[in-house]
Amino acid sequence: MKFSQKSGHKPIDLMNPLKLTASNVGFLISIAMFFWSAAIAQVTVHGDKSLPHDLDLRKYFPQKINRLAQPYDVTFYHLKLDVRPDVQQIAGSVQIDGFSQAANLRDLAIDLYDNMIVDSVTAKDVSLQFSRVVQQVVVQLPQALSARERFSITVHYRGNPQRIGFGSFNWTETNGTPRIWTLSEPYGSPTWWPCKDDPADKADSVFLDITVPENLVAASNGSLVRADIAPNQRKTWVWKTRYPISTYLVVLAIADYTRYSDTYFSGGAEMPVEYFVYPELLDAAQIDFAPTIDMLSAFSALFGEYPFFSEKYGMASVTSGASMEHQTLTTLAARHINGAHTGEWAIAHELAHHWFGDLITLKNWPDIWLHEGFASYCEALWEESVRGDSAYVSAMRNMDPGSFSGTVVVTDTVNLPVMFSATVYRKGAWVLHMLRGVLGDAVFFDALNAFATDPRWQFGNATTLDFVRTCEQISGKDLTWFFEQWLFRVGRPVYDYHWDVSGDAAPYQTTLRIDQMNSQPYENNLPYRMPLQVRLSAGNETQTVTIWDSLPEQQFVFETDFSPANLEIDPDNWVLKRLIFNGGNISSIPRGFEIAQNFPNPFNGTTTIRYGILRRTAVTVTIFNVRGQQVFAQNLPPQVVGFYDFIWDGKDSNGRDLPSGVYYYQFSDGNSSAAKKLVLVR
Repeated sequence: MKFSQKSGHKPIDLMNPLKLTASNVGFLISIAMFFWSAAIAQVTVHGDKSLPHDLDLRKYFPQKINRLAQPYDVTFYHLKLDVRPDVQQIAGSVQIDGFSQAANLRDLAIDLYDNMIVDSVTAKDVSLQFSRVVQQVVVQLPQALSARERFSITVHYRGNPQRIGFGSFNWTETNGTPRIWTLSEPYGSPTWWPCKDDPADKADSVFLDITVPENLVAASNGSLVRADIAPNQRKTWVWKTRYPISTYLVVLAIADYTRYSDTYFSGGAEMPVEYFVYPELLDAAQIDFAPTIDMLSAFSALFGEYPFFSEKYGMASVTSGASMEHQTLTTLAARHINGAHTGEWAIAHELAHHWFGDLITLKNWPDIWLHEGFASYCEALWEESVRGDSAYVSAMRNMDPGSFSGTVVVTDTVNLPVMFSATVYRKGAWVLHMLRGVLGDAVFFDALNAFATDPRWQFGNATTLDFVRTCEQISGKDLTWFFEQWLFRVGRPVYDYHWDVSGDAAPYQTTLRIDQMNSQPYENNLPYRMPLQVRLSAGNETQTVTIWDSLPEQQFVFETDFSPANLEIDPDNWVLKRLIFNGGNISSIPRGFEIAQNFPNPFNGTTTIRYGILRRTAVTVTIFNVRGQQVFAQNLPPQVVGFYDFIWDGKDSNGRDLPSGVYYYQFSDGNSSAAKKLVLVR
């Protein structure tokens, strides 16, 4: 699959095709790299992960703020669990192997939620002393360990896992049949199994022996080794993953699954793609999951081969809640499986996480945009790969709700609505989209590939700064100015602009004045520095110039061989912004009553329609659906001769949202009328 640069979304051309003079052009923002922004006020949660509106994990996980130090590294976990749906209990043991990172390590602080009962902790069948402190099990070692010295302990425990966050452990049933699954991101693993719950400490491998009633299937990470008959009409499913894995990516998916599979081929080798689906969803799943193989090929072409090729890629349906990128076994909410491909974006999103989240995992939770922003952007890349440029443009427009609260890099990592907000997901995706516009396709995709294939953080951990340095290395450019403003500031630039044309013959001079402000003013507010395309047009004549806007007030002068009738700022929508038009082309006279094609088109949110009048008159705007039914009408006040912009928000005359579709807009001044077609995309 090839992601090609085409006219529909051409990256910003930093080579100026016109003669350009500018007052106060250029201003490199000089600021220290990556300061922490101040307050966060984000409560909106991105679509597929739903939470209580005010959920703050301080009340659930005080140890995330002030927990005991854990100076050891885990290399291996072996979970042996007996799952009892009839009483909603689990019981068993977890073997934890690792080594000391301290010179005189006497205790191991193991994360485990307080409602889980620890019966004993052993090492080589010898019982060890332990205590419970702030949702941890503190194990006293029989003797102090020196640095790099290895240990192996086993925690024997039982209890009823508590459901927190997105639902770290979920007990449900359908028609009397149990359906159980886990979703531990970000801090839920210790609610159901003892571990060192730190995304930066990946175990080299994890084995899971899961015993369940014999009528159920237990799916998990890695490869299925065997399924053994167990006493009392039960079965033990043995799974093993030998790839490094963070604790929050360990999963149980237990249900009356129907299993089927496909095969992904690459370079003469093959990998199983396994599906675990509720029986009633099987027919729909076979339709909806069909693009998965093509997605694997598409993302592998961009980011390097699927990282867990020697095991599998799998998907398992879950009753409700969020979908989740558990390593080698994505869990997908049942609402996305309907045979109509409405959940295709979710399949692409969770698969993309296997590069950005599973292969390369954040080192610290403030950098979660490296997971969610990247996976959200991959939704748009998938649209581009199968449906073309216009689908990519539409996908990016749909990721802009009009405003974002807080910063992309998170400062409050125990407040889940902040961590999993639209800002992290969608503004994070916009950061990558804008970076693509600044760097151009070739350099941008080289940078993504270099980041995803760098052995320094493959199967390990990375930070935002690691990604920034990769982009700078590949591009050969200092990108501090770009990442600082988009990752660590709130809001977006608002461009309040005015323009006019002077001259009776070529060369004509167009003067553009831009006053810049921030949509969310904050302390030490600074203007954004961004390249902006400016498109000048009249009839069939069109020319584009790139300017760098970086000051609170800035003026640019362009020379053209024609007298522009229209001026568009960022016509291809490469910059997250807000535009305010304060008048334009006041010295240019329309050739008659005329209207321009709306922009953007297709649109989501608002679209602008420019119209020109040759005499002082009132204008009527009417919008019709494809059946010819009038859905909107508005009488505009009389204006003097000139060009004006009408902004439509996709609502009918009663203020209700209209559905996606093709519409026709007609402008009339009583004597003349003109009409054009537009497309609304929800």
